Amino acid sequence: MLASVRKGPRWTATVVLAGMLVAIMGCAPSQQGSEPSGAERGPTRPNILRVAGSVDVTVFHDRLRPGNDSPLDPYVNAGLADRDHSQVIHPVLLERLPSQDDGSWIVNPDGTMRTLLTLRKDLKWHDGSPLTSADIVFAFQVYRDRDIPLFSDLPERYMTSVVAVDDRTIEVNWREIYVEAGTPAKNHLAPLPRHLLASLYDQDKKAFLSSPFWTTEQYVGTGPFAVATRDPGVRVTLQANPYFVLGRPNIDTIQFDVVPDKNTIVVRLLAGEVDFAEYRSIQAQDAQTLGEHWKTSGAGQIYNTFQSNRLLWFQHRDVPGHQKAILDVRVRQAIMHAIDREALGRAETAGLAGASDSPFAPTDAIWPRIERAITKYPLDPRRTEALLNGAGWAKAADGLFRNATGETLDVEITASSDHPKEPLIISDFLKRAGIDAKPVPTSEALEADPEYRASFPGASVQSSSPGVYNRVEGAQAATAANNYRGQNRSGYANPQFEALIRRLATTLDERARDDLLVEMEAFVSADVALGHLYYQVRPAVGLRSLKGITGLAGSYAWNVWEWRFE
Repeated sequence: MLASVRKGPRWTATVVLAGMLVAIMGCAPSQQGSEPSGAERGPTRPNILRVAGSVDVTVFHDRLRPGNDSPLDPYVNAGLADRDHSQVIHPVLLERLPSQDDGSWIVNPDGTMRTLLTLRKDLKWHDGSPLTSADIVFAFQVYRDRDIPLFSDLPERYMTSVVAVDDRTIEVNWREIYVEAGTPAKNHLAPLPRHLLASLYDQDKKAFLSSPFWTTEQYVGTGPFAVATRDPGVRVTLQANPYFVLGRPNIDTIQFDVVPDKNTIVVRLLAGEVDFAEYRSIQAQDAQTLGEHWKTSGAGQIYNTFQSNRLLWFQHRDVPGHQKAILDVRVRQAIMHAIDREALGRAETAGLAGASDSPFAPTDAIWPRIERAITKYPLDPRRTEALLNGAGWAKAADGLFRNATGETLDVEITASSDHPKEPLIISDFLKRAGIDAKPVPTSEALEADPEYRASFPGASVQSSSPGVYNRVEGAQAATAANNYRGQNRSGYANPQFEALIRRLATTLDERARDDLLVEMEAFVSADVALGHLYYQVRPAVGLRSLKGITGLAGSYAWNVWEWRFE
């Protein structure tokens, strides 16, 4: 059994949809060893996993993705550590996690830190070349290079140096306390193959970024599967990696088909032409339809996990068409009181979830404290009107709120393409209250444009996880200066809240961290830095013969090397 650490307050619940029993298998990672024989795996059908996804694979390395999460990242990449479906952190490429108990994590009197990372023995890349500490040092060099447009530069921006002590040991020096140093996420210091990329990086950074290495079968990673072929927009084929650190996968081949029409994915699942589809490609309504169909045949099963909620981002940057009225907290509060969030949640989750007042669930141990501290926004048109009156808006004869110059309070509502009805539903509620809301459709193609994603003029519906505040952290603002790669797309910034974020990032004591989380949730709700809407469901679907799926950890495929057919 691998060592593990629980990472912060999180919550995960698995429910049964449409009477289908979700098979929960053991989650202990396989031990590294020799490749199992065909007799040991013993599938009776071709050992090919057929996966359908609505989003094309544009890049295979997670740190260099242009926008949306790479759908094949858990298949082709492994990190120093990773979390399972219960939010427990396991060392993967690392032999063990840094700890203050054994001296591998030292906090210095001046507030700086040092961690020692020890890689497992005999690590290899997909091409069989040794993976050593030099690959980690090279990766740090790339991630700290301002000429390289990264989706995020966390946590490397808090590191002053990364040094190879020997082939398996890396010394990381930190400029300040960083609480996740002992529980690194999968993409923290994600290794890069120095033997393939260093020369190109040194010679020509533009050629390095545009290299077919990142987007074709030339890609070499560390995950359970290696890229065999890629037909852009059509299909990616993966082959089992015999060198994978946790043992060769049970499945030999994965065929990932790009199917932009999600209805077609449902049809192909019903026809038995697809074995598995993730939540990004399956809506709650689709899962409900499949569950009803499979009640009799028992051909498939539905997996559903709660790990986040949907919320409103209010634009604070001066973008084209910006509705500056939402810079007034009273207007943001009024908008929240105008939305029937319970009805919205039921409509968007096929009745599986309702309104949320925080990303933390009522089942979370810290929830009672958070519930007492936060400001809530029940549906209340009278409160909406009172708040807007105080902000200088009054209802006119046409039922719309207007300011002193007669302008209406118009607010554009956008949402991610996988939730096309959200802008329509929210706009309808706002119009009933007298706010001139306009739903704006988007597409997956537009979402791949970082500048577009950060330039909504009114409010945008997005997802959020408990205890994660980079969406409202000033340092994470998406601007032209960072090629709009920051995760704070609304431009919200508040010095008081920034101080709380820094304290949370540097506080190691769990009780003190819980106190900070309560304070931060209270602040976010009162200032409507984020407007919480409803708890989000993330279903996945698979044929009954596919076994080993345990739950969601960023992706249901977090343990894909353990999956098998029976």
